[in-house]
Amino acid sequence: LQDNILGTHFSDTSTLKAYSLFVDSINTTNLSNNVLGIINDPVFGQTEAHIYSQFFLSGSSVDFGIGPVVDSVVMTLQCAGYFGDTLSPIRISVYELSEALSSSTQYYNQSTSAHYNVNLTENPNYQMNVRPKTPVLMDTGKVDAHVRIRLDKSLGEKFINNSNMLQNNAIFINFFKGVLIKAESAGNRTGCLLYTNLGSSLSSITLYYHNTYVQNLKYTFLCKSSTIRYNSFVHNYQKSTDDIFKRQVINGDSSLGKQTLYIQPTCGVRTKISFPNIAKSFKDIDNKVVINKAELVISNISSDDATFFPPYSLALQAIREDGSLTYLPDDEIYTNSNYFGQ
Repeated sequence: LQDNILGTHFSDTSTLKAYSLFVDSINTTNLSNNVLGIINDPVFGQTEAHIYSQFFLSGSSVDFGIGPVVDSVVMTLQCAGYFGDTLSPIRISVYELSEALSSSTQYYNQSTSAHYNVNLTENPNYQMNVRPKTPVLMDTGKVDAHVRIRLDKSLGEKFINNSNMLQNNAIFINFFKGVLIKAESAGNRTGCLLYTNLGSSLSSITLYYHNTYVQNLKYTFLCKSSTIRYNSFVHNYQKSTDDIFKRQVINGDSSLGKQTLYIQPTCGVRTKISFPNIAKSFKDIDNKVVINKAELVISNISSDDATFFPPYSLALQAIREDGSLTYLPDDEIYTNSNYFGQ
C-alpha cells in the first residue's frame, strides 16, 4: 500500500518441503515420566514400552524384628497420564535384574539390561487395568491414581532372609539390582500406554509382614529421583495398516510427505521440514528485514480423537550444518504448554 509508512510486508505462503522418517535414538535415562504398556495402532503398528529401574531403601539398617513372616509384596506405580484405550488390560511381568544399572551409563530407547527369567508377579498372567484418573482408597484414605501389582512372596522372603544386605543403599543395590517391568501382551485389543511418575512416593515396592510380637508391619523400597531408571521402546511397524505410512516412512518415499505427515513419540517417527526458498521471499526488499512473526500451522487429520488423541505439545528443533539437532533459541518460550496451540 502506498500509505504503508513502515514498509511492512505480509505473506501467507512459503514453499515448504516435509516428510516423515524414523527417529534414530533418544536418551531415556531418568525421564520425569516413564512409559509402560503396549498399544496396537492402525497407523504405527505395535509399540511396547518397558521400564528398567533401581529401588532404594527408605531407611538404613533395616530390622524386621524377631520371627518376621511375609504377608504380601506390592509394587505401586503412580499414574501420570495415558495414551490409548484404558479399557484394554495389558499383561505385565516383573523380573529381577541380574545386571547392575550404572550412573556412568547413558541408556537409550533400544538399551536392555540382563535379568533373571523368573516372573515375580504373584499371578503369572497378571493384567494391568489402567485407571489413570481414579483415586485409590487405602488405609490412610484416598490417594492419587496408581497401579498396584502384587508380587510373589519369595521376593519379600529374599529381603527378610538377607537383612544384612539392607544396611545401606550401596550394599542393597548390589544385592538387589532392580527390576524390569515388562509389558507382555494386549492380545487383539487396542491396548494402552501408561505414563508413570517413578519419582513419586506412591511408586514403590512395599513389603507387608508381621513378626512374633507385632502385626501389620510394612517396609517400603522407593524409586527416588536419584535412582537409575530408563525406558526401552520396541516398535513393530510391519503391523501398520496405513499404506502411505509404510511407503513414506518404512520404504523412504519422501514425496508422499505432500499428502500426509506423521509424528509419533516413544522414539518413533518425526517430521523433517525445510523452507528451500525462504531467502527468495525477501529478494525484492532492499532494506534489512526484521521478521515480526512467523507461524507453522499443523492440522490434525486423525479420525479417532477419543483413543488416538493428538499430543498435548510438540517440540521444534533446528538442524545444524553437521546434521545434529539443537533447540531453537526461543524454544522454551514458544513450545511450552502456554503457547502451543494458540
